[in-house]
Formats: sequence, C-alpha cells, structure tokens
Amino acid sequence: MAFYQLSFIKLMRFIFIGAIIILIIFFFFNDISNLNRQVNEVNLITTLPKDVGIKKIDVGQGEDIWILDDDGVLYHWSTIRKEIVTMAKSVTDFAVGMDGTVAVITSYKFLYIRNMNVLWQRLNEVRYDVYYSISICDSNTIFITTFNLDLIKGVYNSYTNTYNWEYVTSGGYRIFLQTSCASRDQSLWLLGPYSYISRYISEHRQIVRSDMAFMQMKALSEEYVIGVDYSNRLWVYSYGTWRLIRDGVKGATINYNGDIFFIDSDNFIFTIKEN
Repeated sequence: MAFYQLSFIKLMRFIFIGAIIILIIFFFFNDISNLNRQVNEVNLITTLPKDVGIKKIDVGQGEDIWILDDDGVLYHWSTIRKEIVTMAKSVTDFAVGMDGTVAVITSYKFLYIRNMNVLWQRLNEVRYDVYYSISICDSNTIFITTFNLDLIKGVYNSYTNTYNWEYVTSGGYRIFLQTSCASRDQSLWLLGPYSYISRYISEHRQIVRSDMAFMQMKALSEEYVIGVDYSNRLWVYSYGTWRLIRDGVKGATINYNGDIFFIDSDNFIFTIKEN
C-alpha cells in the first residue's frame, strides 16, 4: 500500500512540475510574441488611388506625411481631416524638415518654402543651375543638388530673412544624386556614385555604408538610415548592419521618433513602429 501511495505522489509531483514548465514556456513565447508585435507593429494610415504613380514620400514629426506623385502633384495627409489634400503642383522634388518645414523645387528651376497653410514663399537663391533634389534639416538649413552634380547649402539669416548659399562640393567627378539631413543630429547622408549610400564627412571624404544601389533614402542619425533599392525592397541600416524590412515598397521615409512610413505596391500607406 505504501508503495502505491509513494508512486502516486511521485506521479502527481511529475504532473505538477510538467504543468509548471508548460506554463513557463507558454508565457515566455507569449511575451516574445507581444514584444515582436510592439517592435514591428504595422498600421494602415490611408490609401491613394491605385493609378497614382508615387515618386516620393516624406515626413517630419508624427504622421505629418507628404507625398509627391509622378505628375508633380504634392499631397499632404491631414491628421485633422483624415484625408489626402492637394498642396502644390509642378513640383519636381520636396523635403520635410524635423520641425515640419516643407521645401520644394518647382519645374527644376525655383525653390519655395511653406510658411503658411497654402502660401509658398520663393527663396532668394542665386541661380546655380537646374535643381535636381532637395533636403532640409529644418527651417534654418537646406541642401540642394544640381544637374551639374554640385551640392549647395543654404543657411537662414534671421536678420535679413534670406538664405546665404554656398557650395559644399563642386566638380563633375563628385556625383550626388540625393542628400538627407538626419533629423536627430543633422549628419549629412549622400546617395552618390553608383547610387551607394554614404555619410558625408568632408568634400574629399565620405564613409560608404552600402555596397548595393538604392533609389532613395532617409537618415535618422549618423548611425541609422533607411533606403529603398531598385528591386523595391525596404532596408534599415543601424550601427553597421543592414536589415531587410519589406518587399514591394514604392517609397519610404522615417520621422523623428524613428517610425517608418512606406507606400506599398497597392498605394496603401503604412507605418512601422520599431522604436
């Protein structure tokens, strides 16, 4: 009798320990699953008509999203009205600064900055060349590239209410297709020769961060940048490592908080909250 009683006690102890182990495993993987959902949470923001060709998307803080289509129409996602609003036409490139300032190039010739809801102020730039791309740190600092492949910097002068312009680089052997001023530390990133992504150090030195061609990029800091390659894949670079995030992406950007926004092949606009 004692033998059977002892065996029964051992059996119950075994079942109890097994149940504890199963519960621990369940809660561990449930926590990991919740963590993954937090790290890679993908939310739908809005949609655009599927026949609209997307050239670029950019954002400053929060969900202050701006979109440029292939026909040169610039749209803004109104977080109050929860709809897409047309803001300008004949735009060839634009950029949004960390403070929400929006700067545009129109018809490759003129620079404008948004200083009221629908009012665009023409900048006092010296005519360097036909303008190709634009990047803006904030209302104080703007970078432009030209079709002569020069990189030019504009710094705001509050006393004269104008921008002082100067060459950062000039010379045909330096090819800068796009620049990005990182929102957190204002480090300067370049999409340069062979469409590789690099970080600007000086006119004669850049640190190459990719060995693959990208068609667009947006920097967050000197150690964090996102890019979309020519196969429409979204990548994130962080402290020396590139990670593939998503396929089928037409355009992507990142806000000051580190949230990634992208447009997929069906013109759905999503956000990925990674941080």
